[in-house]
Amino acid sequence: MLLYGQLRKDRAVMYELTELLELRATSADDRVLRALEHARRHRTARDYLPEVDADGQMIDVSFAAQNWQKAVRDRHRPGMLVRRHFEAMVFCYLAEELRTGDVAVIGSEEYADWSRQLLSWEAIEAKLPQYLVDVGLREAGDARPFDAAAFTAELREKLTAASAAGDGGYPDNEDLFIDPKTGVPTLAAHRADEQRPSARKLEQAIKARMPERSLLGIVARTAYWIEWWHRFGPASGSDPKLTDPFGRYVITMFVKGTNMGLYEAARHIPGVSGHELSMAANRPRPASGTESPAGSPTTTSPTPTSPCSLDLSPVGCGRRSTSSTGCCRTPRRSSRPRSMPIPKARASRSLLWRTCSGLS
Repeated sequence: MLLYGQLRKDRAVMYELTELLELRATSADDRVLRALEHARRHRTARDYLPEVDADGQMIDVSFAAQNWQKAVRDRHRPGMLVRRHFEAMVFCYLAEELRTGDVAVIGSEEYADWSRQLLSWEAIEAKLPQYLVDVGLREAGDARPFDAAAFTAELREKLTAASAAGDGGYPDNEDLFIDPKTGVPTLAAHRADEQRPSARKLEQAIKARMPERSLLGIVARTAYWIEWWHRFGPASGSDPKLTDPFGRYVITMFVKGTNMGLYEAARHIPGVSGHELSMAANRPRPASGTESPAGSPTTTSPTPTSPCSLDLSPVGCGRRSTSSTGCCRTPRRSSRPRSMPIPKARASRSLLWRTCSGLS
């Protein structure tokens, strides 16, 4: 389970946050909160925690998916729960319950209890006559009672009138054709009217104020501001031993996210080889913490000074060409082994461009 490795650094903060906030379930289903209380009670446990609470009742984890229920239990230790997976499951589903409104934060505005913000039935009855007039279900001054039966009859009358109007206008409707043999209606595609001049001006104004963003530039900017690239590294937690970990992880994330082959990407990105990308993609794992083995001190990779510090080239071989693609189709041949990095001097001869040029 790789999720706990991402939550481990923030484990203390999340426990402290749940102690400061007053959480309440907005329905009768409070299984997530009871599981959270069980995790808080045994937060100092080392590897396992009991499957029963203080009252001797089993902890209900049926709110989680089947894979989670299998992960939190160890078949070699019946009656025990794996602490790390249990905590990851609880915090994951707590965040989902807060997002959907099943768990509320007392005193909060964004995560408030939505059921307490609803109007009472007395207030609804006072506003109902004017609401029916506004939506067209009643005429002004109509004091007849409005209940489920009246609502159904009103809708039935409106649908009957709409069906009669559609049948009466069928002979003049050139876009609608009903097959006389099968009775299947076919509606012709409606051609849109010509774009109005005001719409064209609005489109031009939007394009002028919205600068073009490249996908790789977006990945680089998010990595710089959110610093998600710090989450990756060797399983030991030590320094990744990369010359430029920021650029390497950004390129690897872009390549893997676009489903591009590593060696295919290396042919289009000067200064990096397929072996280097494969090493960054396969060997490192999400960092599980700051601990490192004895004798191997942990160091922090330097953060780039700007999201625009990642220099890449849009051409594949680095040679100038007069073709529309900007480079020749044959890859550059070199006597240097593919596993060795390409010198920066060779990459600088290509048409380098900053990924985020003009966006900083």
